[in-house]
Formats: sequence, C-alpha cells, structure tokens
Amino acid sequence: MIHGDVNESNIIVHAVPKQNSPTKESRVYDVSALIDFNDVVLSYTAFDVAICIAYMSIQCEDFDQRDVGGHVLAGYLSVRSLNETERDVMKICVCARVAQSLIMGAYTYHMDPSNSYVLNTAARGWPLVSLLWETPKHELDARWEKIIEEYEDL
Repeated sequence: MIHGDVNESNIIVHAVPKQNSPTKESRVYDVSALIDFNDVVLSYTAFDVAICIAYMSIQCEDFDQRDVGGHVLAGYLSVRSLNETERDVMKICVCARVAQSLIMGAYTYHMDPSNSYVLNTAARGWPLVSLLWETPKHELDARWEKIIEEYEDL
C-alpha cells in the first residue's frame, strides 16, 4: 500500500529537540506522521517517493528545484532501499506526477472556476515540469547521487 499523495499539506512535522536556532525557518524538523488517506492504493512504493519529490520540488524556493530529488532520496534511502529499476524510472515518475497534478488542476478549475485551490501548483509547476523534462536523465541522476553521497558523509 502507498499513501499516494505525499505532499506538504499531508505531512506533520515536529522540531528536533534541543535546537538553539533563532528562527523557525532555520530549525531542523522530523516527519511525525502523514494524514489524508483518500489516495491510498496498492501500488509500487517508488511512486510515493516520486510523488513526494514532485510536490517538494514545486514548493522549493531555497535552491535549484532539480536538487530536491537528491534530498528526498537521501532521507528515504537512509531507511529503505530502491532497486535499480525504481531508481531508473524516478525522473519520469516525478515528471508524470507534476504533469498529472497540473492537468487535473486545470481540468477541475475549468469545471468549477470558483475552486481556485486546484491551481496551487500551476504557477511553479509548469516551469518545473519543463525544467525537469529538459534536464538529461544522466545529469539529474548525477545531481541526486552527489547530494545522497553528501548525506552519507555526515
């Protein structure tokens, strides 16, 4: 079973204790729980990772959105592995989820223009899916692997 909608609105976090960070933005947080189980399905666990990368990439404003996958994968791989095939299809799965979200949002808005919530991902999502799609797979994989290795060195 996979959650099917791992995004910033469905993740509950808590601040890591004993931090002396002066601002909320500089504190370190751990995931406590996931909520909203409407999209739970029997499927491949790699899809949950791709969904998380997709939504975290859309939200990322602090660094290159293409690097979000490396950070998400580093965390995921610290507790569970992905096989070669799962790693190989990650870029296309991330792009597919961003595109799916954008298309469903546009369709839903077309059917109900009062529902502007469904357009939340559009402003940053369209440029992101173009950026990801135009980045060669080998380059994206190399970026992600470099970030994963940096976490392993900590």
